[in-house]
Amino acid sequence: MKKVTFSEFDAFAETVTDVDCVMTLRNPRHRTWVIHQVELPRTHIQLGRLGSGNLVEGQSWSHGYLFYLPLTDKCTYTANGEVIPPHSFMILEPNCEFSICTADQHDWCSIFVPEDLISNYIDTDSFSDSGPGQCRVSEADPDSALRLSTSVSQLIRNAIENPNLETSPAAPVAERELVKIASTVLRNPRADSHNNGGRPQIPRQLIIDRCKKYLAESCASAASVSDLAAASGVSERTLRSAFNDYYGMSPTQYFQLRQLNRVHQDLRASSPEEHKVADILLRHGIWEHGRFASRYQQLFGEKPSTTLRSTLRWRE
Repeated sequence: MKKVTFSEFDAFAETVTDVDCVMTLRNPRHRTWVIHQVELPRTHIQLGRLGSGNLVEGQSWSHGYLFYLPLTDKCTYTANGEVIPPHSFMILEPNCEFSICTADQHDWCSIFVPEDLISNYIDTDSFSDSGPGQCRVSEADPDSALRLSTSVSQLIRNAIENPNLETSPAAPVAERELVKIASTVLRNPRADSHNNGGRPQIPRQLIIDRCKKYLAESCASAASVSDLAAASGVSERTLRSAFNDYYGMSPTQYFQLRQLNRVHQDLRASSPEEHKVADILLRHGIWEHGRFASRYQQLFGEKPSTTLRSTLRWRE
């Protein structure tokens, strides 16, 4: 079993597996991030303990299902704009786009199961016949949630106590039991779409996609709400509602947060011997360096110049 504790969010994000995603830091409370990972013959288990909120955006793998189980009662978890109720799961069907949002420190676990293992317990052809894969939220099921979280906790605890568990004859036995429990949540009917406050999910997703496309094509790192509303073909009020529903923040806050994280990644990847902070900020379209540095320090706990200088230490 692999357990790693990080003081850097980016380093933690790089270890998360089983999806293609970008993770964005949000509201750090404690600058500690921990990941536990157990690899059974073909099933992967992850337990994340985050001292912050975060945004996770990406696409699921095409050959299996990912089950995501929130573990912190006092934190709100949102999957593609839909709040995950207590005792519910987020299910990523093969090859679907997804977004997970949390505002506060939280724990989660995920289980990745190849599709052919799931098909031993449920007919997965019914999902593929009904359209493209979806990110969906299961109906509240306290018994399944408890069984799944208990099984994951026991597996992680046993893997800590018995380092040879993952390569022992007990591993496939544990895998079969875990897959059987995970497959029970797939028996809930799959909804074609979700409705949040009277606004259909697909138009809301299109609004957000159009905003991202506009910024990418215009090579801009920031834009006004009016520019984004015009680019997405909706009113400013509708634009704000879409982002608040989906991410729990305004469009301006979302793109500011994304810009801060991208600058952080760029600073970590740059050499202080070859680059200056000012040059990197200008490259991201930032000209108010003092104001940006204040927001940066509030999020990452250090100045941009400190991050850049630290790259020498990380490379040693």
